Parts: sequence; structure tokens; C-alpha cells
Amino acid sequence: MTTALVAAQFFSGNCETSRTFLQSHGYIPKMLSKSRWYCYGLRVHWLVSKTGQPLEFVLAPGRYHEVRP
Repeated sequence: MTTALVAAQFFSGNCETSRTFLQSHGYIPKMLSKSRWYCYGLRVHWLVSKTGQPLEFVLAPGRYHEVRP
């Protein structure tokens, strides 16, 4: 869950970049390998203030064919 949220907030939803970042900086030292990590299927909707401060988020199931939230 942490990896998916970091991907959504800081890496435009790129789970691989998020996974690599969290592992290399020691936040999650025993991170699952790329072949074992399944980030797909999770969609995060953020509600933020005008200054970009996160106020609320909703987790929803994702689908491959979706093109807009």
C-alpha cells in the first residue's frame, strides 16, 4: 500500500520507480522484487487543497482499460 501511495503522490503513478526509490533509500529494505510486486489493480483518487496539500484520498479497484478516473 505504501509503495502505491508514494507512486501516486510523487512518481505519477509509476510503481516501479516508487519501489526502487523506497528500497534504495532504506525505507523498505526488504522490498519484494520487481517480478513479485503487483501494483496494478489499485487506483488512488486524491483531494488536495489549492496549495497542493493532501486532504483526503480514496482507494478504488483499478482496471486496465480505464482512461480517466
